[in-house]
Amino acid sequence: MSSPRRMEMSKKNRNHNKSMANKPTRNLSSQKTQSSNHQIGIIAQQFSSPIPPPEIMANYKAVDSTCPDRILMMSEKEQDHAHKINQVMLSSSISAEKRGQIFAFVLSLTIVCSAVYLIADGKQIAGTLLAGSTLIGLAYIFITGRKKDE
Repeated sequence: MSSPRRMEMSKKNRNHNKSMANKPTRNLSSQKTQSSNHQIGIIAQQFSSPIPPPEIMANYKAVDSTCPDRILMMSEKEQDHAHKINQVMLSSSISAEKRGQIFAFVLSLTIVCSAVYLIADGKQIAGTLLAGSTLIGLAYIFITGRKKDE
């Protein structure tokens, strides 16, 4: 890694060397002075695939002939793992949806049965309000659907 100070100094050296190149030169063999030009460069490559580009794969193969095959196997295993994770997440989401529907049905049935009991026991207003509010709530949920935070 190069620090900002090093980069600044290399820019100064380049600017100094450019300005020196524009000036007329003369032979200073008696003074034995030397001018050195240093160039520093940074090359960065980036790829987003788990498999490197062919040029880099060729370099890996030059180091060890089994590297490209191992990289491909690693990539295939990673993809299989990602697919399994997605499948498990989908299955658990479906399971949670089913469980929620079953609990909602049991709760609704319990409330409606309680309302029928209240009406049969002579408490018509309480039973009617309980059954009515439950049915209105269920109708609202079925018509509008549940809103998810995604």
